[in-house]
Amino acid sequence: MSIKNQLVKSGGNFSTATVSILGGKFKIQRKSAAFLSETEKKIKTALQECPESLTAVNAELILSSILEEDNKPLLETMTVDELIELFTPADIAAAYKEILKSNFMSNEAKEQAEKN
Repeated sequence: MSIKNQLVKSGGNFSTATVSILGGKFKIQRKSAAFLSETEKKIKTALQECPESLTAVNAELILSSILEEDNKPLLETMTVDELIELFTPADIAAAYKEILKSNFMSNEAKEQAEKN
């Protein structure tokens, strides 16, 4: 098996984590580096062109990360606007940061942090 085939075979299996955000504990799907890079580009664009849209970009990451009971993203059943109606920009920003942090932590570090 070539090295590329080995990487392709082992890639794409993104782990899950449990995060405490928006007043509850939610199972989230960690995202690919490409997805997070695209989200970062959207944030930079929002900051430069339309700062009020930053909350919507954050909400999109939140909804695409939180998993329903059937392991489908909440974004399939809830809109960005619905989330924005329910929470303050500060709540959404804090949830975004927590999800982002979970994407960059190893499983072991996340488990250790949850114990403490």
